[in-house]
Amino acid sequence: NKWKKTKKMRNNTKVLPLIAVAIILVSIQAAMFIWTRSVKEPIEQPVDIQLENPQSIQIDPIREKQEKFVKKYGNLTDYEIQILLDTLNENAKNPTVMLCMYKQESDFTKNAVSFKGASNGRGVGQVSEIGLTDYNWKNGTNYKPEDLYDIRINVIVSCWIYEHNEEYGVYGLNKKIIAYNEGHGPAKNKSESSYLDKVTYNMVLYEEI
Repeated sequence: NKWKKTKKMRNNTKVLPLIAVAIILVSIQAAMFIWTRSVKEPIEQPVDIQLENPQSIQIDPIREKQEKFVKKYGNLTDYEIQILLDTLNENAKNPTVMLCMYKQESDFTKNAVSFKGASNGRGVGQVSEIGLTDYNWKNGTNYKPEDLYDIRINVIVSCWIYEHNEEYGVYGLNKKIIAYNEGHGPAKNKSESSYLDKVTYNMVLYEEI
């Protein structure tokens, strides 16, 4: 019996250190868990956003001048002005001339209509029904007179009409301007007209912008 008690005590002596080690490990893990939960997350520093220097932004001086001209003499919204100028600069060989003619034709009024003559003019460029018919025939489109109140369509067609006069033997700035107003037939034998004078004056106004 004495031997059994001695053996049991030895076994207990071996177990106790293991239990102590286990308790220490658990305590360490618990302490680490509590510490990690108590540590605050790093505060994000505000990002210093460098705004672009306005002076470094490249502004197209020609486009800016066009916008000022249309705003000064027209009544289009900013959105409509962007449509007009985007379409104009894509389709016109001489956008300045077209702008000055638009001013004379309608003061940039998209719904303008003229009942002079047999072919009513419509839109910013006062495109006639005869001119529209010619455009449709040559370009395979089917635009209707009412479509000319659409700024984009009106600009496309009017630019084509102005340049298309060369196919009828009308060359030179002055004659092409006259032809836009009177037709290519009369323009061939004319170098002056009141319409040309008015458009030329509009060019002076444009240059003063």
